[in-house]
Amino acid sequence: MLHVYPLPPLLKIAPAELPRQLAAGLKPLYLVLGEEPLGAIEAADAVRAAARKSGFDERVSLVAEPGFQWERLAAEVSTGSLFGARRVLDLLVPNGKPDIAGGRALAKYAAAPVEDVLLLATLPGADRKTASTAWAKAVAQAGVVVECRPLKAAQLPRWIAARLKARGLRVPRGAEALIAEYTEGNPLAAAQAVERLALLASDGAVDLESVRAAAVDEARFGLFECVDTALTGDRVRTLRMLARLRDTGSEPTLILWALARELRQLASWRWAEERGGDRPRIWASRRRLVAAAARRRSARGWQRLLAEAAAVDRVIKGRAVGDPWVGLERLFVALADSPRRRAD
Repeated sequence: MLHVYPLPPLLKIAPAELPRQLAAGLKPLYLVLGEEPLGAIEAADAVRAAARKSGFDERVSLVAEPGFQWERLAAEVSTGSLFGARRVLDLLVPNGKPDIAGGRALAKYAAAPVEDVLLLATLPGADRKTASTAWAKAVAQAGVVVECRPLKAAQLPRWIAARLKARGLRVPRGAEALIAEYTEGNPLAAAQAVERLALLASDGAVDLESVRAAAVDEARFGLFECVDTALTGDRVRTLRMLARLRDTGSEPTLILWALARELRQLASWRWAEERGGDRPRIWASRRRLVAAAARRRSARGWQRLLAEAAAVDRVIKGRAVGDPWVGLERLFVALADSPRRRAD
């Protein structure tokens, strides 16, 4: 007989609130809406870490790509662990939007979550509309919805200050604003600048010149700059910067999330031009660059690259054979070349 949880009140939180919630006790379901990629990665990692600490020793990964049979979710639950272990069902929906069958499957599971199973569903690129769907509300009634919304420019310095404090760094006044300015409001680049400072600071004390150097270096060679360089069409420099990211220990997962996010923006922008509708929110300093790059392919052409990105993600997660860095190189070359052909 399956034991089920009672349904607590609806719980919807921001990533900054997640550590406190996890410390108070795990919920049976977590839905991470990854409109902001770094926040989504860290939120999902935090849930996995808390689950391991609580004795969820087994992890089952599911990737809900187009054509995914949602009966597999119920099958995984009903099958149970061979060793009686508590399990995390790690569900990734790469396009951020489950189909009708997926929504029904998630809502059905939310109605009766199983005691020794924790469902972690990550939806990269999902927006506020997703959180308002009936199935998402059903998940929120049984667990937690973590909304990773893009940071506004005014929020970024405070966000950076929190990361500096968490790393035990003592910085001069205005350091947070300086990092935000040099990284052009990009959380990924700002986070990497903070990590660079943490590596350089021996006693936690950092002067303003070190902050500026780290921020400038990140602005020149960081992940977001690599993506933007590809958008300009400079393939040689793009591959050189990607090699630098690899040599400095950047995670393929983080690189793929940033690249996939850009591909989704390009697809959305092009779709709006072809069919009408609202264009995605993009920083003013990058809008012209993105608009020009988007026109090199049709919306379907950009969607095909997103499908290739999903294939690279399977390699990274060990679900397919291959070298993830080779796959990333192919994607960056495609982004830099972006030949607009009739086939697109």
